[in-house]
Amino acid sequence: MGRPLSYVLKRELRRLGRQITGSPEFITSYLLARPYYDLVLARKKKEFDGKVAETPRIAIYLIFPSSGVLASHLWALDYLQNAGYAPLVVSNVPLSDADRAIVLDRCWRYIERENFGYDFGGYRDGVLSIAQKLPKLERLVLLNDSNWFPLPGTGDWLAQMEALGTDLGAAVSNYCVTKVPADRYNKMRWDYSVNRRRFHYCSFALGYANTITSHPAFLKFWQRFRLSNVKKRTVSRGEIGLTQWVLKHGFSHAQTCDIAHLDTDLATLPAVRLEYLMRNLIIPEARFVRRVWAELIGQLDVVGIDACRKDVELFILTAVATQGASYVLPAFTMREKHYPFLKKTPIWQEEKSSDITLDLIRGIDAPIAVQMLREAQAIRANRAPDFPLNAGGGSNGGTAVESVGQSSISTPR
Repeated sequence: MGRPLSYVLKRELRRLGRQITGSPEFITSYLLARPYYDLVLARKKKEFDGKVAETPRIAIYLIFPSSGVLASHLWALDYLQNAGYAPLVVSNVPLSDADRAIVLDRCWRYIERENFGYDFGGYRDGVLSIAQKLPKLERLVLLNDSNWFPLPGTGDWLAQMEALGTDLGAAVSNYCVTKVPADRYNKMRWDYSVNRRRFHYCSFALGYANTITSHPAFLKFWQRFRLSNVKKRTVSRGEIGLTQWVLKHGFSHAQTCDIAHLDTDLATLPAVRLEYLMRNLIIPEARFVRRVWAELIGQLDVVGIDACRKDVELFILTAVATQGASYVLPAFTMREKHYPFLKKTPIWQEEKSSDITLDLIRGIDAPIAVQMLREAQAIRANRAPDFPLNAGGGSNGGTAVESVGQSSISTPR
């Protein structure tokens, strides 16, 4: 007697999954990954109801707590709940029973899934789990824990996003200007435009009004989204793809951290403030940009900011165009733009960037900053053990660390 059809299908899907690793990337990512996830890996999902009441505003909060649930996760969940959002937590790693109980106490729903498809894989599971609710939602927010958020002493991002009055409200954009090589920074022109082919709003903080969530094509976007474990593919289909979908359908959109006039913003800063920003850029991935940066810092040391101010402004714009404002300019965005996000990845990606990030955290005058610093130092010790221990401040060339103010938000209970 032959095997049942269901058994044969499962067997073939498992075989397909084993072949995925050795398949050409295009075939794997474009044709096989989503069916493999939906028919095999998605069966391993676990869903739990939390203790927070459902509301017409849902925030999907994706976490990757490889070292367990952190104080910053709870800080974010408390913020969402206090703002009237029902947190839907999606974890890309399994939690211990104790950690799961802590999360369930602070969320409306919790999904535990296989780590497949980066942040958009988790977002997709979250969106599909509330498919029937989408038409009636007042607001849907997508967030992840790649940042410390909300930073004390900055802005209330959810309120800022809603106040934009647009169909899509984001934190910040990327791929918005014409790039130039770092050593040709003097040719840089800040020609900001949303019409660029790869323009997108960064996916770590996105807010959608009902005009979008009730549109049938929004759910179809997620149903048809082609998962990938290749990061560039995920950025292209996810961050860029979703933004371009919004633009294509004619929805209104804006960002709370408006960088459209960054050139003017820098030009009007006091010289001492501009010098501080220059010395505290975070450039974790672009080695050549860092090399040119070091040369300009040497020039700055010799001639002073007044003599090379224009070069400094143009280089900062060049660095932002290369790596993105959310990475490069937290020393500016946290204070001038009241931007409540600080990237975690520079902590382990590059030593100088790590030092500056730690010093920025030290400059935050709020109780939660103590825990943020502990988390950052633990990340550095675990993921970048070759970086020297950064026990004190002043790692950024002796520049004083500036405070961004005292938080009015209570610390996690």
